[in-house]
Amino acid sequence: MKVTTVRTPEEFAALRDEYVALRAAGMQQRPGSTVLSAHRWLMEWWRAYAGGFQVRVFCAYDEGRLVAALPVMFGATTLGGVKLQQASFLGSHWGGFDLPPRAHNTWLDAFVDWLRGPDVPRWQLAKLGPLLTAAADDLGVSAALTRHGLRFKKIENPKPFLAIGDSWQAFLATKSRNFRRTIKRKEQKMQADGGFEVSHIRSPTAQDLDDTVVKLSTASWQGHQGFAVASTPAGRAFYQKISADSTEFTVELCVLRRAGNCIAYLLGAIQDDTYHALDTAFDPSFAEHSPGLVVHFEVLSKLGAQGVTNFEFGYDSAYKSRFDPEYRSFCDILVYRNAMIFGLARGVENAKRVRAWYQSRRKAEEPAAPPDAEAANE
Repeated sequence: MKVTTVRTPEEFAALRDEYVALRAAGMQQRPGSTVLSAHRWLMEWWRAYAGGFQVRVFCAYDEGRLVAALPVMFGATTLGGVKLQQASFLGSHWGGFDLPPRAHNTWLDAFVDWLRGPDVPRWQLAKLGPLLTAAADDLGVSAALTRHGLRFKKIENPKPFLAIGDSWQAFLATKSRNFRRTIKRKEQKMQADGGFEVSHIRSPTAQDLDDTVVKLSTASWQGHQGFAVASTPAGRAFYQKISADSTEFTVELCVLRRAGNCIAYLLGAIQDDTYHALDTAFDPSFAEHSPGLVVHFEVLSKLGAQGVTNFEFGYDSAYKSRFDPEYRSFCDILVYRNAMIFGLARGVENAKRVRAWYQSRRKAEEPAAPPDAEAANE
């Protein structure tokens, strides 16, 4: 097996055809692949955010054929207030990351060797994930790390999704009466108040994004604190680039407007039979209409007719529980470079447990609030 290292976006761009073919083979063997591992997604993410980290792409060849390609980024993190260098899959904080197929899986030992070799920047902590737990177990990721004498911790990280079925009616039939009533109430209120319009935009232009995603998310609290992707020049450039092309996946934007103004949006990417929710926001002054829920309902109602049978929420969040989602088992595997970093991680975990114990004791010892106070807080 031959191992090479890609160091620049240009070299990764040249690898596109081989990478796409490899990933297609993996998707056939292991359904549920994520758009976040598509070559176009990774390429544009690398270009947009290149100033904040270094990237190396592990490439393994067997008899001249690419059998594994894993882009890894290296940057700063903290553990218990201590600054460390961390290795993680490129852009993986967005959600799940695909692993190469099982065939020729000797690439896994080569990857661990490469990760500790001279071709990559120095790191103390590696975060491998989120990975589909079944895929990580099937490939034997934990066993490979053990063979190489590395300490690690596997953290389960379930992610919500919806099985849509072949139509909106079929999807609703699987949901509770309360869920169906909620949709009907929201629709009736919007119809009674009037002036609401919904549009679906495939491959939105830069102007489409500026008028909706950029404008609304920048004005939100996430935008004020710099958390919203579209509130930064790099984030806007990234959204524009991934929307401008339709190879590998297609970007779609659902917009809810009132009197011509965007009051909510849902931005997503469709790959084969799966919709990946990427970004959403709403104008809080219209909270009584639940515009965020409405755009989700609008998207879900159209997907079955497009042959899309799965709706991936990405990371978990409280509002997503209102859809009564199912969960897929994902995991993060934290790898510690040496015994000192492992000991630091153990110490941080113990400190958190002690703090949580004291907080629970303190809460249990607090006197109950008087009835009037409880009523006032409802």
